[in-house]
Amino acid sequence: MEINMEEIIKRAKDGDDEAKTSLLEKYTPLVYSLSRNIYIKGYDAEDLVQEGFNSILKAITKYDPEKGVEFGYYLKQSIKFNYYYIIRQKSRVNFETSLNKLSKEGVEYINTIEDEFNLEDIIIENEEIENLFQALEILKKEERELIDMVFSKGYGGIKEYAKLKGLNYSLVSKRKDRIIERVRQEMLKSIN
Repeated sequence: MEINMEEIIKRAKDGDDEAKTSLLEKYTPLVYSLSRNIYIKGYDAEDLVQEGFNSILKAITKYDPEKGVEFGYYLKQSIKFNYYYIIRQKSRVNFETSLNKLSKEGVEYINTIEDEFNLEDIIIENEEIENLFQALEILKKEERELIDMVFSKGYGGIKEYAKLKGLNYSLVSKRKDRIIERVRQEMLKSIN
């Protein structure tokens, strides 16, 4: 009496070792074929074949015939994905290092990293921004609108403002310069 493939797969999923062995034997050529096309540092041909067989055993337990995927195709993809997973894990390990590792000169890498964080600079920058916002408060609504359009991204600057308001470009440019000078003077007052 001949047993069909679905029955062997079902028995293997239920833990039947004989059915698992039957599937391993049937798909041995697939494992050898796929393992020949893979290189993983530190693995020899036998290791790759063993990983292929392990992939089959994992795939048997995870295979769901209800999803409509053919078992042979599912196995092939499972074996490939397992190889790729190992490669990704190996590549991560190869690039990991410690900052406490010594360089050729005998200095820990951590000591060669420049620290660009400077609290004083951040405080000064924040104060300058705060002073700028306070200085902008002296502007009239139309002046703020001009500054917003000139210095905000996406508005097109002086040319677009002049066009929108029906004004001469050079007039708007001079107006902008006067406004900036007033803001600068106001900022200088707050510093002194």
